[in-house]
Amino acid sequence: MTTLILAALLLVVAINGKRLLYICVGYLDYWLEARRNLDVLRSATRRRRDGP
Repeated sequence: MTTLILAALLLVVAINGKRLLYICVGYLDYWLEARRNLDVLRSATRRRRDGP
């Protein structure tokens, strides 16, 4: 059963490898952008708390 699952995964990756790579890179870019925006918000709230 495990061999069948691995063979199916290999077949999917072989057929759609480039598309899967684009999806993974796009998701990574989205995740990094969201993290950067969150860091900006955190630093803004930290500055506001440290203010007068």
